[in-house]
Parts: sequence; structure tokens; C-alpha cells
Amino acid sequence: MGTSVYAGIMEDGTEVAAKRIIKQEFDDTAQNELEILNLCEETLKEHVCTQKLEYLQDHGPRMIKEILSGIEFLHSRNILHRDLKPSNVLVDCEGYMRLANFGISRVLNEEETTVHTVTRGTRDWMPTEVIEAINKEEIGRFKKKSDVQVAGMIAFFISTKGEHPFGPALERMINTSKGNPVNLDMLHDLQVRKFISCMVDQS
Repeated sequence: MGTSVYAGIMEDGTEVAAKRIIKQEFDDTAQNELEILNLCEETLKEHVCTQKLEYLQDHGPRMIKEILSGIEFLHSRNILHRDLKPSNVLVDCEGYMRLANFGISRVLNEEETTVHTVTRGTRDWMPTEVIEAINKEEIGRFKKKSDVQVAGMIAFFISTKGEHPFGPALERMINTSKGNPVNLDMLHDLQVRKFISCMVDQS
């Protein structure tokens, strides 16, 4: 519902995100977002950091399925999220996953399969084609498969208690651009490894 999202700094130096909303939609939108936030206890990033690996391995498949169901719902309506990451998935009071922050999402026209736009997203959680566009200083290409690739990164994050399939932070963007998920052998369950491998593969 936001027409624009801006980065800002408070007087105390705290970084914030500010959303500009069309005036006549403000009351309903603010109320809706407040209700969603009231239902949620933490972000997925916080949740993964506070849980034991055994818990995540037991509950991970259910958590991943809920995230993918949310993405499937968006894609069925031709909506691309474009900024999936652990901090944009909320965990509600009952432990269910909810997608959040649609500030840079885009709607595909019926005849479109790809959005061509200025490259946006969050470092370490960008799909291959967006990183390629940044490196070449070109307009980015974003499609449904782009969301799926990042969802695979999130699935790996859950399954390994905070690790990334494309390696350590300094190598992550390069490995993603090359389609080289160096950490997949951390997944000892072969079915899980194959599933996540298919998701992060953009070839």
C-alpha cells in the first residue's frame, strides 16, 4: 500500500524505514499493519537465532512450506515480492510464518513474466540476475523464479541455523552471481539438499 519507502535516520542516529502512504488509504492501511504486527512475536531471523538446531530441523519443513505457500499465493496473483529475507518473514504468536514488507514488490501484467526495473533488494538476499545487473550497471530483471531462489536461501538459513548456501559474507555475492552454492554439503539430509539445491539453481 505504500507509494514509496525511504531510509531515514532519527535524531539519536537510529536507522529507520519510512513509508509514504496515500492519504485516503492511511487509516485502513495503518490499522491493517498494526493488527499484523500485533499477531507477530519476532522475525524469522530472530527466531532462528534463538532456537536449537534440532528444533529447526524438526520444524523447518513446516516453516519452509508456510513461506512457500505465501510466495505461491503472491505469484498466483502475479505479485513479485522482490525483497525476501529472514527479517521480512514474521513469526506470529502461534509460530506460523507470515511474509512482510512489500515496499518494493511489483505486479506483473498478464502478458509479462519479468519485471524490468532499477535493481533493488538487500545484500546477501538478492537473486543471481539482480547481482548481475548491479555488476553491469544495467536495469534489473526480476521474475517469479527470482523470489524462489531467495526462498531457497531462506530455507537453507532455517535448516542450518543461520548459514547461507552461497558461503561466507565476503564471498556470498560473487558465488551467487556465479550460481555456486558452496555450502550445500552442510545439509546432511539428501532430500533436503536436493530440494534446496533446485530452489537456488537459476540455470
